[in-house]
Amino acid sequence: MDKPLGLASYLSYMNQKHRREDIIAQGRELFRYQGYHNTGLSDILHECGIPKGTFYNYFNSKESFAIEALQDYSQQIQRLISTYMNFKQFSPAKRLQRFYDQLISLNENEGSDRGCLLMNFSSEVGGLSPQMADAVQEEFSKWVTLLTPTIEEAQAHGQLSTSFEATDLAKYIHTQIFGNMALMKSEKSTRSMKKNMEMAFRMLKN
Repeated sequence: MDKPLGLASYLSYMNQKHRREDIIAQGRELFRYQGYHNTGLSDILHECGIPKGTFYNYFNSKESFAIEALQDYSQQIQRLISTYMNFKQFSPAKRLQRFYDQLISLNENEGSDRGCLLMNFSSEVGGLSPQMADAVQEEFSKWVTLLTPTIEEAQAHGQLSTSFEATDLAKYIHTQIFGNMALMKSEKSTRSMKKNMEMAFRMLKN
């Protein structure tokens, strides 16, 4: 027979069983698949296998939880950007293209039905929630900051147009992905996204 747990041991066990990071990760994917409005608290509790009290022990509201899920998603993309921008064996333009190819491939592997959480939240609730809009803008800016040095390098090597500031090109290229991911979700295919990103890079060459 198992020895009864004391309070400290019980709380430690519960923290291991329902780790905050795991709840955020599960919620993140639920939001990506179902959207913000179609994901109720009951869905989150069921998906994460937690009682309501545990949820509110960690998060003040569904909105605050969604923002943390957004930040978690953004950190994953930041790590992906950093990895690909540091592949110095490739030219700057090739590093950018390889990153977006990988992003497309990852979405394709998921069935082309989830897309980018920043884009999803921005279009769904960005106009209704100032807090969500601010969070989306803050995370998007982090991506742009990581992409900009490689774009500057590509410009210096004559691989991308110098008619625009590198920061503006970073915003332009990544907002292309935003729009194409919306198209991907409706078509359930990455075919158009691949073609449109290919055209975008060709048009941006010197």
